[in-house]
Amino acid sequence: GAYPFDYTQEDRKDLAPYLETGPQGPLFDAIKAKLPKAEERSVDFLVNANQIVQNAVSYLVRMEPGVQDPEETLEIGSGSCRDSAWLLVHLMRHSGLAARFVSGYLIQLTPM
Repeated sequence: GAYPFDYTQEDRKDLAPYLETGPQGPLFDAIKAKLPKAEERSVDFLVNANQIVQNAVSYLVRMEPGVQDPEETLEIGSGSCRDSAWLLVHLMRHSGLAARFVSGYLIQLTPM
């Protein structure tokens, strides 16, 4: 499929919780402005969005509980995988794509 696309009215109703977002901040708005605007394949849009986040945020092992706000992650310039994922979720939602945060976990079989 191509981006941008519209959900049917019925799908939009079911996906409403995954489209919900609010104002973020100036750093978020600046990164959102880097997202492609022209119609393109959905896969290409998603790859571009992931690359933008990867270039903006360094990976950091963060043992503290919770998730940083997208603006905080951009201010710091680093975050755990969950922080980058939450930023990406809000970029998707601001772009009209339903997105959901699902937590995972890391199994470390050998000491680092």
